[in-house]
Amino acid sequence: MRKLVRQCLATMGIEHIDEAVGIFSALKLLRGSRYDALIVEWGETGCEVVRAVRASPSMRETPVIVITKDIGDETLIRIAESGAKEVLHKPHLPSLLPRKISEMFPAATIGERGMKIAMLLTEEDER
Repeated sequence: MRKLVRQCLATMGIEHIDEAVGIFSALKLLRGSRYDALIVEWGETGCEVVRAVRASPSMRETPVIVITKDIGDETLIRIAESGAKEVLHKPHLPSLLPRKISEMFPAATIGERGMKIAMLLTEEDER
């Protein structure tokens, strides 16, 4: 998944993407830097990360995009309750991620300033 997310963001000119796998790595990464947006893979770890972000005064307003393969009602309710801004279904990621980023940020923000994104995964996958 990380390769796919990187490819989607690269098409938009976004190249500064930091990655973390697991809750401890994610929280450490988020404490060390400020990000324009977070892309979080949903699961128990993803839920904990989103809740921690929303509880932090310095990160509370950071947009969170959740990626999930499960779009059942219970999952969507939990994601909404966690405070995530957007939910993307994994099979539609290549078409939806660039569109959602463009809707959330003006083109000038994306291109001129260079966005900084954190990608937080629940488990190790291919690079």
